[in-house]
Amino acid sequence: MSVTFNNTKLLSNLKRQSLRLAKHLDMPQNQVQMLLAKHFYNEKSLADIKRKINSNKYSGMIFLAAVEPDADEDILNRFVEVLPQLLIELSSSPISQIIKVTTKQLITDVFSLKPSFFLDNDQ
Repeated sequence: MSVTFNNTKLLSNLKRQSLRLAKHLDMPQNQVQMLLAKHFYNEKSLADIKRKINSNKYSGMIFLAAVEPDADEDILNRFVEVLPQLLIELSSSPISQIIKVTTKQLITDVFSLKPSFFLDNDQ
């Protein structure tokens, strides 16, 4: 993936993702952030994600901070590649017991993607 990341934008996206996830979970923001870090990003905490972004270490799932409707095509393609893994992780996480929407809907909401994203990408 040959994408140039804007760390300020990634951090802003990360915050928005956390706020969007919070709309689906009735719990304190620090718990929401932990769930986002653990079950979306496979990291221990939001602070770990921020530290990696600030250190320009974009390995693993850190690229998810760049996922948004107008994201670079390479980012969206990588997102489509990890989508099955993300669906499995979220379906078996505590998040699935709390949300009142489908896992697919949750993903589209958290990343602010259009509702037809899954249809468009055959997932």
